[in-house]
Amino acid sequence: MIRMEIALLLVLLFVAFNYFTAWKKQTPLHATFAVLLVTAIYHVALDGISVYTVARLDTIPLWINDLVHRFFIGTMILVVYLFYQYISTLVEDETGKPSPRLNAFARIYLMMA
Repeated sequence: MIRMEIALLLVLLFVAFNYFTAWKKQTPLHATFAVLLVTAIYHVALDGISVYTVARLDTIPLWINDLVHRFFIGTMILVVYLFYQYISTLVEDETGKPSPRLNAFARIYLMMA
C-alpha cells in the first residue's frame, strides 16, 4: 500500500513540476488548479503517513496517529471542495455564466465540514 502512495506522490510531483515550470497566463482556472494540485500532494503525503502510523500502532503514540488522521480527513474535505470549485470555474469559463447559487452551497458544505 505504501508503495502505491509513493508512486502516486511521484506522479503528482512530476505533474506539479511540469505545471509550475511551464509559462502560462494566470487565470482563475489556473489558480484553482494550482491550489488543487498542491493540496492533493499534501493529501497523498498525509495518506502515506497515516498508513504508516496505522501499521505501527505499537511503536507510534496514539495521539500522533489521531492528529495525522484528523489532518488527512481535513485535506480530503478540502480536495473535494477544490475539485468542485475547479469544475465550476471551468464551466463558468466555457459558458460565460456564473453560478453563485451553487458556489454558495459549496462554501456552506466546506464550512460545515
